[in-house]
Amino acid sequence: TDFFAVRTKSDKKNGIKAKALNPRDSDKKNLIIMDEVDGMSSGDRGGMQELVGYIQKSKIPIICICNDRQKPKVRTLANYCLDLRFRKPTSQQISNRLYNIALN
Repeated sequence: TDFFAVRTKSDKKNGIKAKALNPRDSDKKNLIIMDEVDGMSSGDRGGMQELVGYIQKSKIPIICICNDRQKPKVRTLANYCLDLRFRKPTSQQISNRLYNIALN
């Protein structure tokens, strides 16, 4: 379903209106990233339920990112998502990764 619309930088410069995303339109892979979904519930009525509706209907993967997994609204959202938790990397892990990047 066509829930979301996007514009490229050139579209914006040329005044082209947003185009609906449809996974069948091209061979490109698309996804939607929703950051700070734990902050959606503050002052926004029905936003989380709307997002859940999009997740249920969309054929495009939706990545929802939050900082506070324990908020009641986010717990409701988690019923419709694959919950992946990430830990903060240690200083040693960061150091090793930067060293490997510098070598290449």
